[in-house]
Amino acid sequence: MDYLIYRLKHTFPKVFRFLEKIAGYYTGLRYRRAVERATKAGRVEGFINGKAAVVRPLVVGDARALYDFLGAQSESRLKFFRPHDFSLEGLAVVLASPAYLNYGLFIGDNLEGYALLKLSPTGSAYRGRLVNEALSGSGVGKLLSQYLHWQAGILGVKARATISRHNTASLASLEAKGGFKVIKELPNDYLLIEFPPVSVDPPKIVLH
Repeated sequence: MDYLIYRLKHTFPKVFRFLEKIAGYYTGLRYRRAVERATKAGRVEGFINGKAAVVRPLVVGDARALYDFLGAQSESRLKFFRPHDFSLEGLAVVLASPAYLNYGLFIGDNLEGYALLKLSPTGSAYRGRLVNEALSGSGVGKLLSQYLHWQAGILGVKARATISRHNTASLASLEAKGGFKVIKELPNDYLLIEFPPVSVDPPKIVLH
Protein backbone atom coordinates (compact mmCIF):
# COMPACT_ATOMS: atom_id res chain seq x y z
CA MET A 1 0.00 0.00 0.00
CA ASP A 2 2.78 2.47 0.87
CA TYR A 3 4.34 1.76 -2.54
CA LEU A 4 1.08 2.67 -4.29
CA ILE A 5 0.83 5.86 -2.25
CA TYR A 6 4.37 6.80 -3.32
CA ARG A 7 3.52 6.19 -6.99
CA LEU A 8 0.36 8.28 -6.68
CA LYS A 9 2.33 11.13 -5.08
CA HIS A 10 4.77 11.34 -7.97
CA THR A 11 2.41 10.48 -10.83
CA PHE A 12 -0.68 12.48 -9.86
CA PRO A 13 0.51 15.11 -7.33
CA LYS A 14 -2.73 17.12 -7.34
CA VAL A 15 -4.83 14.05 -6.65
CA PHE A 16 -2.35 13.00 -3.98
CA ARG A 17 -2.57 16.35 -2.17
CA PHE A 18 -6.37 16.14 -2.11
CA LEU A 19 -6.37 12.58 -0.80
CA GLU A 20 -3.58 13.44 1.64
CA LYS A 21 -5.83 15.96 3.39
CA ILE A 22 -8.60 13.39 3.78
CA ALA A 23 -6.13 10.75 4.95
CA GLY A 24 -4.68 13.22 7.43
CA TYR A 25 -8.00 13.63 9.21
CA TYR A 26 -8.57 9.87 9.27
CA THR A 27 -5.05 9.28 10.56
CA GLY A 28 -5.53 11.91 13.24
CA LEU A 29 -8.66 10.20 14.49
CA ARG A 30 -7.16 6.71 14.32
CA TYR A 31 -4.02 7.61 16.28
CA ARG A 32 -5.41 10.37 18.49
CA ARG A 33 -4.86 8.58 21.80
CA ALA A 34 -1.49 7.17 20.73
CA VAL A 35 -0.35 10.64 19.67
CA GLU A 36 -1.43 12.01 23.04
CA ARG A 37 0.66 9.35 24.80
CA ALA A 38 3.69 9.96 22.61
CA THR A 39 3.45 13.73 22.94
CA LYS A 40 3.03 13.56 26.71
CA ALA A 41 6.20 11.46 26.99
CA GLY A 42 8.01 13.39 24.29
CA ARG A 43 10.12 15.80 26.32
CA VAL A 44 13.61 14.38 26.92
CA GLU A 45 16.31 16.48 28.61
CA GLY A 46 20.06 16.12 28.90
CA PHE A 47 23.35 17.72 27.94
CA ILE A 48 25.27 18.20 24.70
CA ASN A 49 28.83 19.51 24.90
CA GLY A 50 28.18 20.57 28.48
CA LYS A 51 25.11 22.65 27.59
CA ALA A 52 21.52 21.93 28.59
CA ALA A 53 19.65 20.26 25.75
CA VAL A 54 16.09 19.10 25.21
CA VAL A 55 14.18 17.28 22.50
CA ARG A 56 10.49 18.12 22.61
CA PRO A 57 7.40 18.12 20.40
CA LEU A 58 6.99 21.30 18.37
CA VAL A 59 3.79 23.35 18.33
CA VAL A 60 2.44 26.00 15.96
CA GLY A 61 4.14 28.68 18.05
CA ASP A 62 7.50 27.17 17.01
CA ALA A 63 6.88 27.83 13.31
CA ARG A 64 9.14 30.90 13.16
CA ALA A 65 12.04 29.15 14.91
CA LEU A 66 11.69 26.18 12.55
CA TYR A 67 11.46 28.50 9.53
CA ASP A 68 14.67 30.27 10.55
CA PHE A 69 16.42 26.94 11.20
CA LEU A 70 15.52 25.54 7.79
CA GLY A 71 16.35 28.82 6.08
CA ALA A 72 19.85 28.73 7.55
CA GLN A 73 20.65 25.34 5.98
CA SER A 74 22.66 25.09 2.78
CA GLU A 75 21.03 23.75 -0.38
CA SER A 76 23.34 20.74 -0.27
CA ARG A 77 21.96 19.77 3.15
CA LEU A 78 18.39 20.12 1.92
CA LYS A 79 18.94 18.23 -1.35
CA PHE A 80 17.44 15.02 0.04
CA PHE A 81 15.31 16.59 2.77
CA ARG A 82 12.02 18.02 1.50
CA PRO A 83 9.32 16.33 3.58
CA HIS A 84 6.87 19.24 3.34
CA ASP A 85 6.44 22.94 2.55
CA PHE A 86 9.17 25.10 4.12
CA SER A 87 7.33 28.43 3.89
CA LEU A 88 6.28 30.02 7.19
CA GLU A 89 2.61 29.50 6.37
CA GLY A 90 3.25 25.93 5.26
CA LEU A 91 5.15 25.12 8.44
CA ALA A 92 2.27 26.41 10.55
CA VAL A 93 -0.05 24.05 8.65
CA VAL A 94 2.31 21.10 9.15
CA LEU A 95 2.74 21.80 12.86
CA ALA A 96 -1.05 21.88 13.26
CA SER A 97 -1.66 18.73 11.19
CA PRO A 98 -2.85 15.60 13.04
CA ALA A 99 -0.82 13.49 10.59
CA TYR A 100 2.54 14.96 11.62
CA LEU A 101 4.54 14.68 14.82
CA ASN A 102 7.30 17.28 14.75
CA TYR A 103 10.19 17.58 17.18
CA GLY A 104 12.93 20.06 17.89
CA LEU A 105 16.34 19.61 19.47
CA PHE A 106 17.17 22.73 21.46
CA ILE A 107 20.60 23.44 22.91
CA GLY A 108 20.09 26.33 25.25
CA ASP A 109 17.50 28.48 23.49
CA ASN A 110 18.64 27.58 19.97
CA LEU A 111 16.91 25.11 17.68
CA GLU A 112 19.76 22.91 16.43
CA GLY A 113 17.92 19.89 15.04
CA TYR A 114 14.56 18.99 13.53
CA ALA A 115 12.89 15.59 13.33
CA LEU A 116 9.48 14.38 12.27
CA LEU A 117 7.20 11.41 11.89
CA LYS A 118 4.48 11.51 9.27
CA LEU A 119 1.72 9.06 10.12
CA SER A 120 0.25 6.92 7.37
CA PRO A 121 -3.20 5.27 7.39
CA THR A 122 -1.37 2.00 6.64
CA GLY A 123 0.13 1.75 10.15
CA SER A 124 3.51 3.24 9.28
CA ALA A 125 5.24 6.48 10.22
CA TYR A 126 7.75 8.06 7.87
CA ARG A 127 10.72 9.61 9.62
CA GLY A 128 13.01 12.45 8.71
CA ARG A 129 15.66 14.42 10.54
CA LEU A 130 18.08 17.29 9.99
CA VAL A 131 20.76 18.80 12.21
CA ASN A 132 22.83 21.94 11.90
CA GLU A 133 25.99 21.41 9.91
CA ALA A 134 28.15 22.33 12.90
CA LEU A 135 26.81 19.24 14.69
CA SER A 136 27.46 16.80 11.85
CA GLY A 137 29.36 13.78 13.09
CA SER A 138 28.67 14.60 16.73
CA GLY A 139 26.14 11.82 17.30
CA VAL A 140 23.16 14.18 17.31
CA GLY A 141 21.73 12.63 14.14
CA LYS A 142 21.90 9.16 15.69
CA LEU A 143 20.25 10.52 18.83
CA LEU A 144 17.34 11.94 16.83
CA SER A 145 16.94 8.63 14.98
CA GLN A 146 16.74 6.77 18.29
CA TYR A 147 14.23 9.32 19.55
CA LEU A 148 12.02 8.89 16.46
CA HIS A 149 12.08 5.11 16.71
CA TRP A 150 11.20 5.32 20.40
CA GLN A 151 8.25 7.58 19.60
CA ALA A 152 7.14 5.23 16.81
CA GLY A 153 7.16 2.43 19.38
CA ILE A 154 4.85 4.40 21.66
CA LEU A 155 2.57 5.07 18.70
CA GLY A 156 2.54 1.38 17.80
CA VAL A 157 3.54 1.99 14.17
CA LYS A 158 6.35 0.83 11.90
CA ALA A 159 9.13 3.38 11.44
CA ARG A 160 9.85 3.73 7.73
CA ALA A 161 11.57 6.11 5.33
CA THR A 162 12.18 6.68 1.66
CA ILE A 163 15.80 7.32 0.75
CA SER A 164 17.60 8.06 -2.50
CA ARG A 165 20.29 5.68 -3.70
CA HIS A 166 22.27 8.84 -4.45
CA ASN A 167 22.19 9.91 -0.80
CA THR A 168 25.32 7.88 -0.20
CA ALA A 169 26.25 9.53 3.10
CA SER A 170 22.93 8.66 4.75
CA LEU A 171 22.89 5.16 3.29
CA ALA A 172 26.40 4.49 4.55
CA SER A 173 25.46 5.77 8.00
CA LEU A 174 22.37 3.56 8.14
CA GLU A 175 24.24 0.50 6.89
CA ALA A 176 26.99 1.04 9.47
CA LYS A 177 24.35 0.94 12.20
CA GLY A 178 22.79 -2.18 10.65
CA GLY A 179 19.31 -0.99 11.34
CA PHE A 180 17.03 -1.25 8.31
CA LYS A 181 15.65 -3.55 5.65
CA VAL A 182 14.58 -2.69 2.12
CA ILE A 183 10.84 -3.13 1.66
CA LYS A 184 10.56 -2.03 -1.96
CA GLU A 185 12.56 -0.42 -4.74
CA LEU A 186 10.82 2.78 -5.81
CA PRO A 187 10.94 4.86 -9.00
CA ASN A 188 13.59 7.58 -9.41
CA ASP A 189 16.26 5.51 -7.63
CA TYR A 190 14.55 5.62 -4.23
CA LEU A 191 14.18 2.84 -1.68
CA LEU A 192 11.37 2.20 0.79
CA ILE A 193 13.06 1.04 4.00
CA GLU A 194 11.85 -0.06 7.43
CA PHE A 195 13.59 0.14 10.80
CA PRO A 196 13.36 -2.57 13.48
CA PRO A 197 11.50 -1.95 16.76
CA VAL A 198 13.61 -0.46 19.55
CA SER A 199 13.58 -0.21 23.33
CA VAL A 200 10.56 1.23 25.09
CA ASP A 201 12.90 3.53 27.01
CA PRO A 202 13.65 7.06 25.78
CA PRO A 203 17.18 7.76 24.51
CA LYS A 204 19.60 9.49 26.87
CA ILE A 205 20.88 12.89 25.79
CA VAL A 206 24.49 12.80 26.92
CA LEU A 207 26.94 13.83 24.19
CA HIS A 208 30.40 15.31 24.64
